[in-house]
Amino acid sequence: MSFYTTPSRLAQAEAVNRVLIVAMNEVKFIAFGEKSAIGTRDLAGCSVVIIASAYGAILAHIPPRPIPNTSEPYAGDQNVQRLMEEVGGLYNQRRNYFPDTDTYAVFAIYNGGVALPDQKRIIEEKITQIGLQPFNSIFMLLHEIPQIKLTARFSWTRSTGPARNLSSIRKIARFRVKPSPSLSSKPSKLLKPPPVGSRVSNTGAIISGS
Repeated sequence: MSFYTTPSRLAQAEAVNRVLIVAMNEVKFIAFGEKSAIGTRDLAGCSVVIIASAYGAILAHIPPRPIPNTSEPYAGDQNVQRLMEEVGGLYNQRRNYFPDTDTYAVFAIYNGGVALPDQKRIIEEKITQIGLQPFNSIFMLLHEIPQIKLTARFSWTRSTGPARNLSSIRKIARFRVKPSPSLSSKPSKLLKPPPVGSRVSNTGAIISGS
């Protein structure tokens, strides 16, 4: 008898070299013209911040403690501050990639509450300071996180005709949270079909999984 599992969406994208992997304790930017996806894995009790548009994305994988770890009691909060400063810096440097943004912050839940409330506060305050309001907070049960895939897909179309400026580009965005069957939360969706006569010029995805 043979046993096999279907590779995760992240693993499939990695196998064909179309995804930029963000390791734990890293912040990275991707232009969707260079690679079509950005992703991360092994969330466990970590937090994730995603800033995305039709043109690119910034993803931060924020652990509870810095790497390498230290005995300093406030090292975790200081590390969050540092990583969020990096997020803000990348956003300002690449501002032309974000004429419109969708921002997500993913937090772990443990024993009925946010696992790291101080770090959640720091992350949300920094997102607000950057000017990315409103944003979306997603909470995931700590013991369920390895089974959950969070996917956001972005594509845009350029309408036919002579217009070539930014206003002629329409964005299609679809977001869905795929919890394991044991969770009761319903996926949220936003889907807009492309106009007749237009063509898709690029596609990007944000993926987290195993």
